[in-house]
Amino acid sequence: MKRDGSHSGRVGMLLIAGTILLSWLTAAVAQSDHKAALAEGGRLFDEGKYADAASAYEADRQDDKQTDEPIPAVLRYNAGVSYLRDGKWDEAIERFEDASVRAQEPLRDAAIYNLAYARFEKGHQLAEGAAEQDGDDAKLKTLAEAAANYRGAIDFFRQLRPRDEQVTHNIGVAKTALRVVLDRIAQIEEQRRKQADEDALKAPAKLLFELMGNERLHRVLSRALREVPERSARIAARRLQRSQARLRGRTDMLARYLAEFEAQAAATAPATSQPGAADEQQVERYRAAGERLRQTIEAQHGAEAALDELDFASAGDSQTASIRGMRDALQLLPLELGMVLNDALAVTGENLARSEEKAGVKPQPRSDQAPTSQPASDVRRFLDVLGDKVLGKLGSMLTPADVAGAAPLAEAQEDVVWATRLLAAAEISVPDSPQQGTTDEVGSPGMDAETIEQIHALAETAAQAAQNAHTQLADGHVAASLDDQRATLEALEKIAELLPKPPKSPAERLRQLIERERVVRQAIDGLAEMDDGQDEALAMLADSQNEDAAEAADMAGQLSNSQDENHQAAAGKTREGAQSASTSSEALGQQRLEAARRNTDQAIERLTEALALLSGQQQNDQQQQQDQKQNQQKDSSQQDQKDEQQDQSDQGYRLTPRQARLRMDEMDQKRREEEKAILQAPSSVTVSKDW
Repeated sequence: MKRDGSHSGRVGMLLIAGTILLSWLTAAVAQSDHKAALAEGGRLFDEGKYADAASAYEADRQDDKQTDEPIPAVLRYNAGVSYLRDGKWDEAIERFEDASVRAQEPLRDAAIYNLAYARFEKGHQLAEGAAEQDGDDAKLKTLAEAAANYRGAIDFFRQLRPRDEQVTHNIGVAKTALRVVLDRIAQIEEQRRKQADEDALKAPAKLLFELMGNERLHRVLSRALREVPERSARIAARRLQRSQARLRGRTDMLARYLAEFEAQAAATAPATSQPGAADEQQVERYRAAGERLRQTIEAQHGAEAALDELDFASAGDSQTASIRGMRDALQLLPLELGMVLNDALAVTGENLARSEEKAGVKPQPRSDQAPTSQPASDVRRFLDVLGDKVLGKLGSMLTPADVAGAAPLAEAQEDVVWATRLLAAAEISVPDSPQQGTTDEVGSPGMDAETIEQIHALAETAAQAAQNAHTQLADGHVAASLDDQRATLEALEKIAELLPKPPKSPAERLRQLIERERVVRQAIDGLAEMDDGQDEALAMLADSQNEDAAEAADMAGQLSNSQDENHQAAAGKTREGAQSASTSSEALGQQRLEAARRNTDQAIERLTEALALLSGQQQNDQQQQQDQKQNQQKDSSQQDQKDEQQDQSDQGYRLTPRQARLRMDEMDQKRREEEKAILQAPSSVTVSKDW
């Protein structure tokens, strides 16, 4: 340790000797005790016993039970330096944070620098460790923590004034490291999205309903953004444009899948009663649906172009055209009765609630539904906005009321008319018939003829009432449409009562619950961007978390009644998830966002663990698949070695796949080592006599 050097500029690790800083001590601290701690800590530090040195610096306060005085900032700082040298980043960060708040210049300046350095090193350690973890969820969580530490490093480096060349350099290095981590996160999420999309293609109609729901949300936002000031509107339009482009990409994927659908792929689609002829007919309808989606994609292009010009009215019109195209394509696909009915119920309920609000009429809750201050659909829609990584920024420009009030009533009623007409015209299967069919056939569990007749009569009633309501809404007579909207909803609910209700599996319920919790987690981050309506959004999120906690608790009770060991273990994890969701709700009610984030993360983690326990058999199957894959990779590696030898003999300049993988790994490792090396840190410990 250099004890007589002068200090110029900032140095990364500064160990302060006791004889230099005695004048900083307050009367409450005995100089002899302070000197002793500094001397003992310095001796141990010189011997390379960094953990012991850190303890020595803080020993006088740890052993003194008679005082509430905090450990002096200089001792906390030196303990932080010791932990930094020992590679204990969390302990070092804690000490430097304390010293940076309580110390005076220049010690405060050095503490901030070292705090930034420690945050960078912790981020680097986490980023390296993520590569060794199994499972995307674990990797994403670790990488997100690494990104937070890199951001913290950047923020603390930026606090230093004046900002010299070394600090500027380190900010650049930290920014580069942050971009690398964010790219890795984006890559994992993109892979998950692609996998999810591939899985979704197994049920094209279900995917198309999901895409139509996304487009409806886009249309509502386009209508709402017409009243936003131009500067904010430009930022919002960019975000909405990105989301619209993402939707167009997914629509294009589905269109290509349908257009290229071949008879031998029909096994992945719903079966029909006449395999030979029906398969050909089904292929033809799939292709026709794909062609219809091509026209839908053109409308989506038009929406993007309108958003680029801040023409939100035209964007909404193009989005309406897109929705109509999706409806046309859906009519060409095999549909399940429940799928169509659920969409009709959701849109009818939303439209009725908004119409009652606009007409100034008190809502008439059903017997099984408690009255609420705002329709549940509007709550969920706003949470969908906040919970979307692209659209979340719009939460700072809109309030829940803005989003709810912008929904186009007449346009939305078109969806109700379409769904009810489809139900009325459907050829519902009978017990011995296949459950799904083509254009005019809507599949459902087998029912007797009398029930089918009742469903058709109710569907006709709903279709006629829905059309009447649409006519009234199109003419601007909102209040006059309410009776017909209520009649539509009542008929649809009666149809729902007549349908068999197969229970969801615990695993399916858990997956849906986890997805809702992820939306809430993202929405909590979106709250920080909100200027108006934050209290209302907090209340929405708190209510949503209460509902999720109640459902998780109910699931835990059901699972605990099972004799299966995996179900019993999953019940405990689900119960813990319910408790975390409930605690998150309480934190949201008290506007403690950090606690809400932490508890929501815990809820997701516990529920994911419960799902893994329920999927024990699936995990065994996955392990077998992994073993097979490893064997295939081993065989492939041996073949690659043979190929490599052959290539070296006659085509030495070419790389085999194995060589390419090894070369990429080497380059990646070299990049990480260079990145760590160029972050400027001290080569020695320096003490300034000026201090």
